[in-house]
Amino acid sequence: ALCLPCDLRQCRLLWLGALWGCVNEAVVLAAACAVNPFLTPSRVAFNDDDEFADALRQAAESRCYFDGGHFSEPITGLRLFC
Repeated sequence: ALCLPCDLRQCRLLWLGALWGCVNEAVVLAAACAVNPFLTPSRVAFNDDDEFADALRQAAESRCYFDGGHFSEPITGLRLFC
């Protein structure tokens, strides 16, 4: 038997993806729901307030660009990796 480190919701997503013929997308969405690929910059890493503000702005712009206006990190992951 195959053992995957997934919780029940991820397993259900993978099963439905296999059932509906979109396994690749289901795997990417399950992985995107498990881990946050877009961590917000930490204030501790910056000495200058302007650099920190620029990093936050760039992170927000990247999210908006890749999610197509849906404001959803799983959809962002799907658009990035599929």
